[in-house]
Amino acid sequence: MQLQQQKTRSTPDAKTAAANNHSSAGIALPAVSTFQFSREGAMAPVSAAAVQMKAAASGTVVQLQVNNTVAQRYPVEVDSGNTFVVTTTGRPSKRTTKPVQEAIIDDIFTYGAMNAHEKKLEALGKTKALSELRSNNWLSTNNCAICHKNSIDDVENTLVNFGNKSATVKASMYASMENWIKILTTRDISAQVMGIAFLKNIRDSAANATATKSSAEICVDAINNLIELIDASSSNYYIGDAGTNSSIQSKPDPHYNNFATTTEAPPTPISTGLYDARVGIESVGGLGHLSPVRATDSTGDWVKNSGAGDVGGHGWSVVDLTKGAI
Repeated sequence: MQLQQQKTRSTPDAKTAAANNHSSAGIALPAVSTFQFSREGAMAPVSAAAVQMKAAASGTVVQLQVNNTVAQRYPVEVDSGNTFVVTTTGRPSKRTTKPVQEAIIDDIFTYGAMNAHEKKLEALGKTKALSELRSNNWLSTNNCAICHKNSIDDVENTLVNFGNKSATVKASMYASMENWIKILTTRDISAQVMGIAFLKNIRDSAANATATKSSAEICVDAINNLIELIDASSSNYYIGDAGTNSSIQSKPDPHYNNFATTTEAPPTPISTGLYDARVGIESVGGLGHLSPVRATDSTGDWVKNSGAGDVGGHGWSVVDLTKGAI
């Protein structure tokens, strides 16, 4: 059974893609973010149309620590005046560790493979798939990568933006920020509880500052812990094409079910939730809009994503924007 078909159309240029932004800044966010993806729906018979690819509360600060189980870490620090949170130039790298690898494989076998790369792992059986992923040879041999739906670079920028706001603005942003954290950790409730505690540390940093620890220092500790926690959450990962993932850089990389029976590939609920939550933060927090890489042609609307593979260029999925912004 052929899993991917190349669509013989020219790749849209950057100008076309940039002009085709279908986002809306007024999306209402759900009160809770518990997503479940149906394995039955994910494993429906493959449709050729669905897998076509386009060429080209104030109080004592909570002290929590998380295990060092991340693929990468983007640390932040205080500025020279000990007043603001700033990013650092260094990007220390850490190998993807066993708990992360196990979570990625668990998700594929629990929710079903969503693209050809995940399907290859699924076909190996769970034990063999985990062994192959741990060796790292499988990723390089198959030109695959462990891809973030919401880049860690954007996670850092969003948290730093929140940390540097006034107490009043933080209070107005908090509900949207909490919703975003819930979605990023939706499959790990213990991580979700910790993440919300870290977020409250940031929100309440001014009230909890002392003579020996400034508001900015409280934020730095909480942000670094949050980044590490989010980067260890399988909710934000999927297996996709390495070249496409690299080209997307820090923009959203939605996880689509490219094995759906519909003509358009539907995004998974987590990917939809992450996009909507980020738009909600933008509407109250002064962040610029961050859109997936989009394009349009006579055949429809397209979004670049690592799950679409690398067929004669970087992968695109045709999407139905009448049902959502991604």
